[in-house]
Amino acid sequence: MSRKVFLILLMVVGLAGCSLDDDNRPNVVYGYVGVDAVDVPDSFELGETYEIEVDLTLSNPCLDFAGFDMIRAEENTRIVRTVVAQYEGTDCDQEEARQITEIFEFQVIFTEDYTFKFLNGVDENGEETFLEFVVPVNS
Repeated sequence: MSRKVFLILLMVVGLAGCSLDDDNRPNVVYGYVGVDAVDVPDSFELGETYEIEVDLTLSNPCLDFAGFDMIRAEENTRIVRTVVAQYEGTDCDQEEARQITEIFEFQVIFTEDYTFKFLNGVDENGEETFLEFVVPVNS
């Protein structure tokens, strides 16, 4: 469901960004960036909401954090990708990378252990790689 909402939002933003007059506004392109580190709790309590710190590197000043895309792969498995916006048509010094920390909020609704897979890159075969964490839920 969340992936469908994200794709629809992406299409709406893309269509809204189309203009017949050229007024030199930058185009925005959305994509994913891998995380550097994730600080997950040792355990969860049922019904609680947690703020999970996610560290990532934005490779140039034209990238901005835009949110998280979470997919429920199985009942208690979550695949999380970090969404960034890149502004095309603006001056960007490609050498200026910056590290940021963002908060991923998560509400615990099941009693079974949760598995999180945070995108952290792509391997030599073009396959996504993940940082994986299993967090037990206290009963």
